[in-house]
Amino acid sequence: MLKNKLFPIVLFTVLWILSACQPTLLKKPTAKSEPDSVLFYQKKDLHDPFLDALLLKPHDQVVLSQTVLPPPKPAPKSKSMPGFRVQIFASGDSLAAARQMENVAALVKDSCLIVKDKGLFKVQVGNFPQRVSADSLKSFLKTHGFKGAWVVTTTITVPIVKQSLSTSTLPDSVSRQPTPPAPAPAKSPFRIQVFATGDQSKARAIVTRLKQTFNLPCSFEQQGTLFKIFIDGFTTRAQAEAVLQKVKNSGYKDAWIVHQ
Repeated sequence: MLKNKLFPIVLFTVLWILSACQPTLLKKPTAKSEPDSVLFYQKKDLHDPFLDALLLKPHDQVVLSQTVLPPPKPAPKSKSMPGFRVQIFASGDSLAAARQMENVAALVKDSCLIVKDKGLFKVQVGNFPQRVSADSLKSFLKTHGFKGAWVVTTTITVPIVKQSLSTSTLPDSVSRQPTPPAPAPAKSPFRIQVFATGDQSKARAIVTRLKQTFNLPCSFEQQGTLFKIFIDGFTTRAQAEAVLQKVKNSGYKDAWIVHQ
């Protein structure tokens, strides 16, 4: 009877000892995890004012703006001032005014334009600060088919001439540099246009004849399809007028004074 009671106890004890001695059932210690980045050691959050403001109020809108300065305006190349022009035509017909402008543009090298004023289309030539220049052009146009040419006062547009710096405003290293050679003498302000032809050989022959007759500097210039013959060397209008009469008496009736 006693044997029957001890047998289960002994069997349980033997099984427990066998299970405890098996190495596969032993629990292994867990390995410690290794840090994967420097954030593992960061004890405090990194602060960014912009991101913190967004996270604090996630529904707010943030507008980023940048002020862009416009580039400086380029320096003006021309200016307006009171002056004179030669008007050759005025009509309510714009096509007729355009034809007149084409005719006069083929004859002169000055600027030609159409001005609309009080229902009229006016054809005007030149931008002259001095009245004498406009008068010279008017005389030329009258002798070349524009009998009604007259001088008008208006607002003209002239180019702005840049002035060079004086020697006193330059650095010492620049002012001590060798003086450049003197520029060529400027052209005389007045000249006489004697003739205009489409034949270059004829223009050359007329220049030779004028030099022999008046003993003055003479030349011809090509402007478009025409070769214009000039007598130069007049510093005043009175000098040019004195020679002009002699030129007309020699057979060139259409000669006129040009102010450069």
